[in-house]
Amino acid sequence: MAERDYSFKKAKRSGNREDWNKYRRLKVLANKKVRSSEAEHYKGLINSASDPKQLWQSLSSIVGNNNHGSSVLHIEDGKHLLTEDKKIAFKFNKFFSSIGSKVAGKLRNVAMNAWEKYENNNTGHDLWDLCPVDHKTIFDIVHLLKSNKAAGLDKIPTRLIRDAESELTPSIAYLVNQSIRDGKFPALWKLARVTPLHKADDKLKVENYRPISILPVLSKIMERVVHAQLSQHLNLNSFLYHHQYGFRYGHSTVQAVAQLNDWVLQYLDQGKVVGSLFVDISKAFDSLNHRILLGKLGSLGVSDQSLRWFKSYLSERKQSVVINGSVSDPCSIQLGVPQGSILGPLLFNIYINSLPNATKDAKMILYADDAVLLCAASTAAELKEYLDTGFTQICTWYCENKLTLNVKKTKLMLTGSKNTLSAFENFEFKSDGVVIDRVKSFTYLGVTTDEKWSWKPHIRNLVKKLGHLISVFNRISHMLDQKTRLAYYNGLVLPHLDYADIVWGDQPGLKSEMEQLQGFQNKFAKKVLGKNVSSKEAMKTLKWLPLECRRCGHRCELVQNAIKGNIPEHFDKFRSPLNSSHGYNTRNGYLPRLPKVKTDWGRRVTSFQAIKDWMTLPMELRRPMPRNCFKRHLSKFFIEITVT
Repeated sequence: MAERDYSFKKAKRSGNREDWNKYRRLKVLANKKVRSSEAEHYKGLINSASDPKQLWQSLSSIVGNNNHGSSVLHIEDGKHLLTEDKKIAFKFNKFFSSIGSKVAGKLRNVAMNAWEKYENNNTGHDLWDLCPVDHKTIFDIVHLLKSNKAAGLDKIPTRLIRDAESELTPSIAYLVNQSIRDGKFPALWKLARVTPLHKADDKLKVENYRPISILPVLSKIMERVVHAQLSQHLNLNSFLYHHQYGFRYGHSTVQAVAQLNDWVLQYLDQGKVVGSLFVDISKAFDSLNHRILLGKLGSLGVSDQSLRWFKSYLSERKQSVVINGSVSDPCSIQLGVPQGSILGPLLFNIYINSLPNATKDAKMILYADDAVLLCAASTAAELKEYLDTGFTQICTWYCENKLTLNVKKTKLMLTGSKNTLSAFENFEFKSDGVVIDRVKSFTYLGVTTDEKWSWKPHIRNLVKKLGHLISVFNRISHMLDQKTRLAYYNGLVLPHLDYADIVWGDQPGLKSEMEQLQGFQNKFAKKVLGKNVSSKEAMKTLKWLPLECRRCGHRCELVQNAIKGNIPEHFDKFRSPLNSSHGYNTRNGYLPRLPKVKTDWGRRVTSFQAIKDWMTLPMELRRPMPRNCFKRHLSKFFIEITVT
């Protein structure tokens, strides 16, 4: 670089042709080195990723989506501007630690035991106790820890625990078992290290940051033990609400979206208009009442001794905020579940579990604190009555469980055909005199639909994302080898194309939109292969399935998993009692059959589409087999009929 710059100055001074020729040669060499360095940098970012999450972070830094690592330099404090790290850290800590109490403080007073009437009667079940664990259980938990995780305030690195796992396991097991026996959670494990992460808008305002909390690694080992035992108790007794899809093994956002899709379409198939209320809760995880949570645990059969442990776990927690290496004094946390913890999400699910019991005339879908209330009716007056009753009931539940429902951020969307919606043009719904904002489209768990229950808005958003991704790819693909280009596609592009495609991927009337998505895959295939060939030849060489086949395959996998009992049991619409005329048995004695529907709305139901696709498969593919084996045979089948 320096030699190139010197040659440029010399050629400019002398004007000599030989000097200019030398400069041009050096410029070409320098540019080659720059491109080579950039290529190695991008390849290093992608190829050094040890897991999907790390790969995503590396790829996000390439496309400019990485928001981590920016330090806080200034923050507003009234009319003053704080510049000292220690004062900034204290300001953040005071804000983060008190936000739950401030929200809860605005609630009206209700009887402390008002929440009890919503709980199910579980008196017939045995009491549940936390049990001590053996060394192998602790060793297995430690062995699965990720060594690159940041240390908490105790400064004990995860790598140290991992590297000395055999030597440290007996001591850790002793601490864990002593905690269980004494019903006490170690005080040092309750200290959280918090880093502010900017969300959006003005960087000078603390309310525009979210806290990223890091707990001691030993705390997480202890929590993992308790989480496993408590989850087993809840699952064996089917205590959790069937349609709670958040933070549960075998449950997902896609299942929540599919359930919402199916309920709405089933109502539309009956000729009704659907009212969907997307409910917003203010600072839900930060404002849980500990006394109520302990009461709910007791109602689920948790013994008094184990309740003492949970009380110790929740109480007397503190946190410090770290800004550019400067640590604030600790602040106490009075409410909520610990941020960044293993147990926190499960405890939240327990807390909100009785919400659907508040209303009998509406359906509810939960994903952690995201709640959807569904009502359907044939007339505007009837729908308004159902919505008013259901929403009033859940508002009462939130109040009596000391959570704050944010009416201003709660949205209402009416869904129906163009003709049926015309009678609801001036439909307005109020709660305590406040008009609930009616929207024409809504994004639920990353998928956007509109009042005609069309997925066109989602595909439109998807096209924008893919346009950005291919623009970045075009800039850097020439610097990457094929392996790295493939990692880019698999890590950044394919997840967008696949996400929830069992729901939105087969709507009639969207042929041009689907062709547009296929066009993006074709472009990526040619770029990944790096050869001047047709997109069809590129797809064949890479053995990529067209998106239509991928969507069909995902729906067939859903049916296969349902037959084998590998998805939540309430997805029984995919299964029907075994009929001997089918000619073969399944492990669970179930075979899928098409649901009965009346209209095109019903034919869009996820189970209908999935079972219809399943029935087109060869008989040998419809026999029960291990999941990986099924996916392999299914992929081979589609390749044979589309690529070859």
